[in-house]
Amino acid sequence: MKRTFSILFALVLVLSLSLVTAVPAMAATDRLVPGTYATIQLAIDAANPGDTISVADGTYDEDLTVNTADLTLKSQSGKANTTIQLQGNKKPYIDIQAGADDFTLGGAAGEGFTILSNTGGAVIGFNIQLTNAPSGVTISHNTIDTTGDATMGISIGAAGATGLTITGNNFIAEAGDGSIWGPEVVNIDVSDNTFTGPGGMVSGYAIQFSGVTATSPSIIDGNTITGYGFGILISNGEGTSNLQITNNSVSESKKGISFYEYVQQGHTAGNMTGVTVACNTMKKNTVGLYISAGAHVKADTFVIEYNNFVGNTLYGLQNNNALVVTAEYNWWGDASGPSGVGSGSGDAVTTNVDYEPWSFTPDPCETKTIGFWKTHPDSTEAVLGLGTLALGDDTDVSLSEALVILKSAKAKNAYDMLAAQLLAAILNQLHLDHLGIDSSDFDAPIAAVGSALTGFTTPGSKTKPDKADKATVNGLKDALDTVNNTGCLCAACSP
Repeated sequence: MKRTFSILFALVLVLSLSLVTAVPAMAATDRLVPGTYATIQLAIDAANPGDTISVADGTYDEDLTVNTADLTLKSQSGKANTTIQLQGNKKPYIDIQAGADDFTLGGAAGEGFTILSNTGGAVIGFNIQLTNAPSGVTISHNTIDTTGDATMGISIGAAGATGLTITGNNFIAEAGDGSIWGPEVVNIDVSDNTFTGPGGMVSGYAIQFSGVTATSPSIIDGNTITGYGFGILISNGEGTSNLQITNNSVSESKKGISFYEYVQQGHTAGNMTGVTVACNTMKKNTVGLYISAGAHVKADTFVIEYNNFVGNTLYGLQNNNALVVTAEYNWWGDASGPSGVGSGSGDAVTTNVDYEPWSFTPDPCETKTIGFWKTHPDSTEAVLGLGTLALGDDTDVSLSEALVILKSAKAKNAYDMLAAQLLAAILNQLHLDHLGIDSSDFDAPIAAVGSALTGFTTPGSKTKPDKADKATVNGLKDALDTVNNTGCLCAACSP
C-alpha cells in the first residue's frame, strides 16, 4: 500500500512540475500613450519587465516614479515634439527607484524627451534621481532643463549607481544648478552630451562625481561644456581609479576640469589614482585644469597629455598638490610652451607640473595638412628645430625655404605640389616622434618620394616632369596627402 502511494505521489509531482515549466514567459508589450493610457505614469504602473512605453507627440504635465526593471520609456518622434513638463509635487520629480534596473529613458536618437523643470511647484528638487542604486540605467538623447525650481538635472542618490550611461543629451542650467551629480559610481559612461550653463562663470557644475571606480575604465568623453562654475569636477570619495576623461571641450567656466579632496560625511576616504586626462580642450576658463591639495589626491599617478590649453586667464594647469603631476605633450596655446614657471608665451603652469616636452601644434594627436604648416610659421619653425630636414638635394631646409615650398602647393607644377606634400609629411613625422606617437604610417610614402625629387634644388622650380612620369608623381603626391590627412593617431584619445 505504501509503495503504491509513493508511485502515485511521484507521478503527480512530475506532472505538476511539467505544467509549471510549460508556462511561457510573458511577452514584452508596447504600451502606447495616450493611445491606451492617458498618462505616462499609468503606463508605467501597468508595465511588466521588458515592456516599452511609447509616447506620442505632445506635452505631458506629470511627475514620474519608475520601479520596474528592464523598462524603456521613449518618445515616438523625439525631444523636439515630446515634452515632459514636471510638476514639482514630489522630490525627485522623476524617481528611478531600486527596482528599475536596466531602465532606459529615451534611447536612440529621435526617441528622447524634452524634460522641463517646474516653476512654482510644491517642492524644490531634482529633475531626475536614481534612488537606492538601480543598476544599468541609460538616459540618452533628451533635453534636460533645470531652469525653474530644479537644482539638479540628474542626481544619483547616496547609495551610488553601477553601469550608468548618460549619452547624447542636452543639458540647460541656470546659476547654481548642477547638471549631473553622483557619489560612489561604478562603470559609468558620460559621453557626447552638450551642457549649456548660464555663463558669467557663476556657481554650479556640469558633471560632478565623488568616488568613481570601474572594472573597465569609466569614461567621461566627447562632452561640450560652456559657461559653468565647474565643468568637470571629480573628488576622491571612497576611492577613484581607472577613470578616463577624454575628448571633452570645456570653455568659459571658472575651472574647466578639477580634482578635489572630498568624501561624503560618514564615509571613509579613499585614494584618487590612475586618472587619465587626454585630448581635451580647455579654453577661455579662469583655470583650465585644477588639482587640489590633499593626501588622498595622488597627483603623481595622473597622466595629463595631448590636451589643448588655450586662453585660460589665470592658469592653464594649477597644481596645488604636493606631488608632481605628469602633463607632457600638451598644447599650451603657443609653440614656445607654457608661461608661469615655464619660459614660453602660452597658458601658465604652476610648480609641480612636468610639462616637458610640449606640443608645438594644437590638437597634438592630429596630423596637419599643408595649409596648417604654411599658416603657422611658429609651429613650423619649432618642428624644424627638432633636427635637420632634407628635401631632394637640399639637405638643410630653412624656415624661409619651407614656407616657399608650402606656399607653392597651389602651383600646377606636379613637382612643386609633391615637394609641399613631402615637406608636410616630414614635419608631421618629426612632430609625432617628438610626442611619442607612432608615425610608422609615414615611412613608406616618404621613402617612395625620395628618388622622384632627385635634382630638386630650388623651391618653386618651374621644372616639369616628363609626361611618362606625371602619373607616378601624382600617385606619390596622393599617398602623402592621405597620411597628412589621417586625423587622430593617439590611442589615448580612444576611450
